Amino acid sequence: MSDESSDLESPEKSQEKSPSILNRTWRYIAFKKYDPFLKIALNEVALTSVSHSGSPIVWISGWERSCVNVGLQQKISDVVNTNEIKKQNLVVVRRQTSGGALFMDKDGELSWAVIVPNELLPKDGSDVLKFYAEKVAAALETLGIEAYFKTPNDILTTLGKISNVEVKKERNATYIGGTLLFTANVNAFRSVLQPENDLSKAKRSPEKYKPLTAISMETEKTKEETLQALSGAFLENITFKIDDWSKNEMSDAQTLAEKYGGENWLRSRE
Repeated sequence: MSDESSDLESPEKSQEKSPSILNRTWRYIAFKKYDPFLKIALNEVALTSVSHSGSPIVWISGWERSCVNVGLQQKISDVVNTNEIKKQNLVVVRRQTSGGALFMDKDGELSWAVIVPNELLPKDGSDVLKFYAEKVAAALETLGIEAYFKTPNDILTTLGKISNVEVKKERNATYIGGTLLFTANVNAFRSVLQPENDLSKAKRSPEKYKPLTAISMETEKTKEETLQALSGAFLENITFKIDDWSKNEMSDAQTLAEKYGGENWLRSRE
């Protein structure tokens, strides 16, 4: 769950000016777990694919292995307890977007992402984060959980933070995504992360830890029901085809995974 904002306008307003966002056929890449470094690499591949093809993507995924996911600008030694990382046999990955360090539980975290050509999104707005956060809130509502968006990027229930939304805008495409907690491994979160040492967030998040909640803490709905609700919210009113990453996309991602798993990338802010 990270803390990045956007300068894009709501797709609802975009649709008034550019109805092709609804008419275009989207790719839906359904839930699957990925190696952490490959998953980070696929973020970049998705942006490249949408930039070249113009076909938007809805992608829901998970992690094959529990890990800590640090923000682009963070210093790992500041925000991660490296002794606990070794003790719990975790890996550390660095994503391409800013924000805070996240604990990614392979059994409890669901990732969602929407990748859209910039031509379908106006340049002069500020609420695309809110628009997609409300998609997540709508999915939660179908599960009987009331949630709402709180700036800059939190999705909350009365019990705490359950999801987030972040954005990465490139020349021709924009990635909007976040983490949704199905279960919350609070003990692991507390032991491996050191948010009090993240000086970049000190003014914005003075509290040591934000209260966390998860779907399993608020409802008896299953993970499968959660995935159905999440995909249903994002695919509502759009034309889509069920798809998977192509051989070329996976080949590109595997090559990039070597970069994202290398010390030069991981230690780039040390």
